[in-house]
Amino acid sequence: MEEEKKQAPFKSGEKGFAVFLLLFGLFFLYQSILLYQDNPGASSCAAIPLFVSALIVIFSVAIIITDRKAPSENHGLPVGEIVKKTLGYMVPKDVLIMMAFILLYCVALYLGLGFYIVTPIFLWGGMSYLMAKDYVKNILWTALCMAFILVVFRLIFSVVLP
Repeated sequence: MEEEKKQAPFKSGEKGFAVFLLLFGLFFLYQSILLYQDNPGASSCAAIPLFVSALIVIFSVAIIITDRKAPSENHGLPVGEIVKKTLGYMVPKDVLIMMAFILLYCVALYLGLGFYIVTPIFLWGGMSYLMAKDYVKNILWTALCMAFILVVFRLIFSVVLP
């Protein structure tokens, strides 16, 4: 006799992440359809994005359909609490802070502060946030990363860095 395994309830945000993936996929499906209209054909630059975004949409819909009746920790909670828990699960504090670092990095580059100044500050700041105890070690890792970037992109590939 085979016993049925009782499924543990989904954590807050697991069902919401499938909805996020669906919205993400629909946006990029729309964008890739527009690109495909400009460059139709199986070997065009739009074929792969169209295929991948269509797969994201199809699989997201499949996940939503198969999990729609599965129990969730959110069952019976008010909508505001569900949204708060879902966003907390999907985008943890560390992810939000690193996204803010990336945004500040992009703004600094846009303002013309210079790649060679902004990038080491960004690398050291990000590493120092994620590994709070090893500030000196993070300086060494930053120097190593910058040396690698300079050697590979500047010297070997002759890329002009911003």
